[in-house]
Formats: sequence, structure tokens, C-alpha cells
Amino acid sequence: MTNVLVEGEVAYYATQKSLRAFDLNTKDYKYQVALGDDQGSLDGAKSVSSSGDGKIYVLMKQTTKAFNAADGTQLWSKTFEPPKVSGLALALLNTLSAVEAQQRANHSITGKATYKTYS
Repeated sequence: MTNVLVEGEVAYYATQKSLRAFDLNTKDYKYQVALGDDQGSLDGAKSVSSSGDGKIYVLMKQTTKAFNAADGTQLWSKTFEPPKVSGLALALLNTLSAVEAQQRANHSITGKATYKTYS
């Protein structure tokens, strides 16, 4: 379960699988909305928030979803997508990392010692 967000007379919170709105006056659920098919540990809900504009936002591990606070209809959903990296760029990055690691190893092996003589 996530944090509980209280706005007016309604408490909002999310479980791994649903967003729930609980009416504090009637002591009953106003609505319950599924967050998606078998969210499980892949994209479970982390927190619930609001910007005060009649929308409830559910931040999940990989997705953010916006709902209408009044009736729970989903307004939008945005899934995090990692930046695209071409195969060539990835190969170049791996090569540069290997070269840097080799330079560090060479530097630690071939350290120079200096000596001074005093009369």
C-alpha cells in the first residue's frame, strides 16, 4: 500500500493493483480502479499525489498514471522509456571504458619512484 492522500472528505491510496478512493463521511469506498494487468513487482504503485486540479496521480516504478479525482476515470498514462542507444554507440562506450580501465591498471603497476640525495 502507498501513502494515504486526504483531500476534502476523500482518502486516496493505491495498492499494487488498484487506486482506491475512500469516502470519510460514509465510511465506504467511493471507487476502486485497476492499475493494470498483474502489476506485481514489475510496476507496482509507489505513491499517490495531487496537484489540486481535480486529478490524482499514481507514481509507479515504471509508469505514472493520472485519474479524475471525482470518478476515477483514467486521464493519461506515461511509461518510462530508457534513452535509446545505438549498437555502435554502446560498442564505443564499452571500448572507452575498457581502455580507461587498462590505463588505470598500467598506471598503478608502473608507478615511478623518485629519490633525492642530500649532502
